[in-house]
Amino acid sequence: MNVRRTSDIAVIRRLHSQIFPADDFPDDCIHWLLTVSAHQAGFCSVKLVEGEDTAFMARAGVLPKWRGQGCHGRMLRVREAWARKRVRYGVTYVLRDNYASLANLIKAGWRLYEPAYRWAGDVFYLQKDLHG
Repeated sequence: MNVRRTSDIAVIRRLHSQIFPADDFPDDCIHWLLTVSAHQAGFCSVKLVEGEDTAFMARAGVLPKWRGQGCHGRMLRVREAWARKRVRYGVTYVLRDNYASLANLIKAGWRLYEPAYRWAGDVFYLQKDLHG
């Protein structure tokens, strides 16, 4: 499984529309492409939060065929390593019915928290000290 940074936004947009058909595309992020056995299997994104020592793990998605093979965890580790060189903290959120992603994040050391402002609505918010 390979995760590489990409500037091929057309590929990322296509994968995004397949995995998250009802969602807006986060084009102001840094994107990575996940390939498994030379197939485009998913993508992930991260965004540095302006004025804070924080990276927002904006989006990660894997095509159904490739789920359950550790793809989400691999993409999370790549983004954490990238962010750790730049900031101290990571934040993200998970929809309330996405138990697989929630479990992966908790397994990777992310913890639930309640932000001062619920910027993504009624979801699970998670954070991690990337240096701790």
